[in-house]
Amino acid sequence: MDKDIQVKLISYRLVRPELFKTLEQSKTHFESYTNDLNSHGHLNAFIDLIEQVLGCLKIMPLQGIDMLASEILHLANHLHEIAAEKRDDCLSTLSYSLIQLEQYLEYFDHKEAEFPTLLLTTINQLRAVGGRQSLPEHYFYRQNSEFVQAIALALETSDEISNESIPADKLTRLRQMYQIGLADYIRETNQGTSLNMMIRSLNRIVDQSIPNGYALIFRFAAAAANAMQKSKINPTRARKQLFAAIDQQFRNLVNNPGQAPKVEHGQNLICGFGYLFLVSGCTDQIVRTLVEQYAIKPLFFNEMEIERERERLCNPSASDDRGFMRALSTELIAVKDNIELAFKTSELQNTVDFPSLTKPLKEICRIFEMAKMTDSVTILQEILVRIEEWDIQKTVLSEEQFSEIADQLTLIENQTLELNSLKSNGSEGEPIQLGVLQEAQQNVIEQTKDGLSLTKRSIDAYLSSGGDSMNLVNLEALMETVRGGTQFLGLKEVTEILKICQDYIRVNLIESKQPLTSEKLETLADVIISVEYYLENMDLKLNSNQKILTLAVDGIKELAA
Repeated sequence: MDKDIQVKLISYRLVRPELFKTLEQSKTHFESYTNDLNSHGHLNAFIDLIEQVLGCLKIMPLQGIDMLASEILHLANHLHEIAAEKRDDCLSTLSYSLIQLEQYLEYFDHKEAEFPTLLLTTINQLRAVGGRQSLPEHYFYRQNSEFVQAIALALETSDEISNESIPADKLTRLRQMYQIGLADYIRETNQGTSLNMMIRSLNRIVDQSIPNGYALIFRFAAAAANAMQKSKINPTRARKQLFAAIDQQFRNLVNNPGQAPKVEHGQNLICGFGYLFLVSGCTDQIVRTLVEQYAIKPLFFNEMEIERERERLCNPSASDDRGFMRALSTELIAVKDNIELAFKTSELQNTVDFPSLTKPLKEICRIFEMAKMTDSVTILQEILVRIEEWDIQKTVLSEEQFSEIADQLTLIENQTLELNSLKSNGSEGEPIQLGVLQEAQQNVIEQTKDGLSLTKRSIDAYLSSGGDSMNLVNLEALMETVRGGTQFLGLKEVTEILKICQDYIRVNLIESKQPLTSEKLETLADVIISVEYYLENMDLKLNSNQKILTLAVDGIKELAA
């Protein structure tokens, strides 16, 4: 165990009895105040007691828990300033925070480790109801000095760039590409492709001649977006705000393309994105490169572990639920074995010991009643009634009767193991003709998207090979197939955009002896990606944003320039 943690544990365990006594007294006064909001004496007593708790916690000090107590105290001191209609929210948040304060102390005592990140949600709830700004997700993550110095140096020297600057119209188009992806990401629709759109925009802008401070921020943002896409971690409000802040950086760059970003703000963004790709658990090449280049300190946890530990913190018994269900399932298997044994005995002795069967069934039935698993209780009660009737009638049971009981117990066992399974939502009564048409349309969308993916791959291969025309052999026919698909779907504007792309590819790639610049090829890929994104929205039955096609048209204009 870490020596620092050991000292904190010893200190905590010495003051624990008095600390919890003070907390109980504070909760009593708080409850009295909530029952009578005019009883200011109780509120003042509550504030005095929380001050004592905070003083005690600061002496140890435990990371995060002293801040939680400080936020409780701050909100309590400012309750009189909060509007009456918001007072109930404040009181509820305070009440929950007091519970979590105790839970975290017990958690620390049990785990013998600190995990202040678990408290951040509650701390931010207290700040929010008090009208204060939330703390960033990476607040408790302290980077090493090498990283901080390297980032600061990179941001401070970011004005050392070439005289060539990115054209304003291209910068605006790449910003619009990012905005379209960001809008869907914030709405939590089409998460995978929205992040792809954002990543594409960020990578493209990094390749341009921009101040290297902006380039560094965008590199970290792209790595974080890539990590989120691969690890499928939750798009929380804080994460949406972090990615939204990149659009502000885009705007600053559009308005002042030669000006460096503000160092302090840039550091906060980079630390936020760095924390995000670390907590995702993603370890692909993009992340590894940044970690090695800037000596980024690793995390000892990831998103999944945060959720698991938060569940244990808020509901210590929750982690035992699965064990409880498994134990219950084991009991059911044992009862089934007893039934099988009883049947074999009855064949030999022509009699059954029914009470030996009903006793364990009644015990399991009571457990299911406490767990409020009503369907299972009903089945068990029916089995018990039947067995009691057989006992009264002194029935000699057949194999079929025993099998019927065993099957019902198996059904309950499956319900126990699959308690959290999702029910499939299927629409009934849909006309078959409509279903066939929709299936055909879906197939066309899929084939069209596949065709666009192959088109992008051919262009990438052409670019990587230094202009080997063999990579373009089937490209024109492929584009023709893709256009046929969009025409079938009635997407006139998309079809026209693809026709222009097809002609451009034929004239400038296939027939021309002059190789295209990599920048022109990248812009062509931007157009194709925009169309692909538009189709992806259709595939997911979302409202395809017209701005996506406008972005494609702007790319075509850039190609023609």
